[in-house]
Amino acid sequence: MPQQEQQTTTNNSNSRSTTPSPTNTNTLTTTRTTTRIQYNTPFERFTNSLHSQITVKNYTKCLNYFLKYCQLTDYNQLLSSTELVDDNKKSDLISDYLIYLRKERKLSSSYINGAFSAIKRFYIVNKIKLDWDQLALYKGKTKGKVVDDRLYTSDEIKQLLDHADLRMRVVILTLLSTGMRVGGLAGIRMKDMEYLEEHKIYKFKVYNDNDGSCSESDKYITFCSFECASTIKKYLEWREHRGDTLKPQSPLLYRKLTPLTKDSHTKKMTTKIINLFDEPIDSASLQQAMTRLQRKSNVVSIQSESDPYVKSRIRKPMMRCHSFRKMFNGACIENNVNHYVKEMLMGHKKNLGLDVNYFRPQQNQLLQEYLKVIDDLTINDENRLSKQVQELKEKNQDSEYVIKGKLQEKEEQIKNMQSQIQTIMEILGDLSVEKNDRINNVTAKAVKKLIANGDYVISTITENEEGKEEYESVYTPPHNEWRLKEDDEND
Repeated sequence: MPQQEQQTTTNNSNSRSTTPSPTNTNTLTTTRTTTRIQYNTPFERFTNSLHSQITVKNYTKCLNYFLKYCQLTDYNQLLSSTELVDDNKKSDLISDYLIYLRKERKLSSSYINGAFSAIKRFYIVNKIKLDWDQLALYKGKTKGKVVDDRLYTSDEIKQLLDHADLRMRVVILTLLSTGMRVGGLAGIRMKDMEYLEEHKIYKFKVYNDNDGSCSESDKYITFCSFECASTIKKYLEWREHRGDTLKPQSPLLYRKLTPLTKDSHTKKMTTKIINLFDEPIDSASLQQAMTRLQRKSNVVSIQSESDPYVKSRIRKPMMRCHSFRKMFNGACIENNVNHYVKEMLMGHKKNLGLDVNYFRPQQNQLLQEYLKVIDDLTINDENRLSKQVQELKEKNQDSEYVIKGKLQEKEEQIKNMQSQIQTIMEILGDLSVEKNDRINNVTAKAVKKLIANGDYVISTITENEEGKEEYESVYTPPHNEWRLKEDDEND
């Protein structure tokens, strides 16, 4: 425990020596008591040298494994044990432990590096000087992956979803469609989620806690698929139906206990489910739940420890949760998502170098790039088809709107043409009347002239609608022809 030390100081009222006033010959003094907390234990100095709570948790776990390997029970014994008084003995023990992790446990280079860093930090903060360059040689050559893992297939993911409860369905679809780390998903709370009504998806603020567990540079945003968002909505409705009051600090993934209880009547052991809605699940429990689901759905077969091909740790063909993150990365590459946007959606800010300070895309830019890959991150064909149907409906509505506009435009054109034709007909009608009037006038003058000469005989004279005279005339031969005909008849 931290020790407290009280310190009492006496100060004059002024920093400089002054002559007391005649009315008050006593020097004014004040007493200040300060309390200083001293972190004297080796483990407290170790944890306080780390800046992230996640690092504290991981380094503590590595240090505990080293403590167990040394067959010790207290952190102080790592410094003052009779077997470790000599620095050479400490170095020998650390080198033996690194060889044990590499050759017997056959652990990955990344784990060995983490264990070495934790042990090194513990001894450095406690002022133990060892030759760390010489000890680093026992970590071995970085050999990359211990096994060649693969990714989940679509059928395997469907198999997992078929055997998962609603909470685990949210876990699978969120890890796949957001590309989040399992630790980032475990820390998501309701205040870190925003529903985008236009696209029917959620926006997530990852590592958004203000409790000091993550630095400001770790925060980033990402999005989920329509399939994932609809599943989250059902999940939250189920929680409210079960009596959960969703608050901004409520975790997205709650802690669930399944203790074994003995039935007083049947005397059989039964499992009782206890939902702790206000307590977030931790990343280790989340990975264990995924392991149980893998076995339940037969996606991963249970390997026996007696299998001669199985040595030390039993490894699976795919990483339980991190495979979903790899699938997200691959889908972004296949769909030509902007590299810098992809790295930002995955929280890989360190890989961007100086661009992280100069390239500041807006949310809409990130969203438009994400929408390129959203179909490949959708597992259920029904959801994909429903989205396509919705898009077709929207296109049909746009097409109907365009067609209606075109038809209305054609109708207006026809009306204009009919109006123009009517105007032309009226003009032609006026021209016809005027022409007829002219013809009638010319005809009347000609007939009158012929009648005067005795060539025509008027048979009828009528008036038209306008009151003008119209003549029907019959041609008569000249008088000489009539006379000849009369002479022939007389003979």
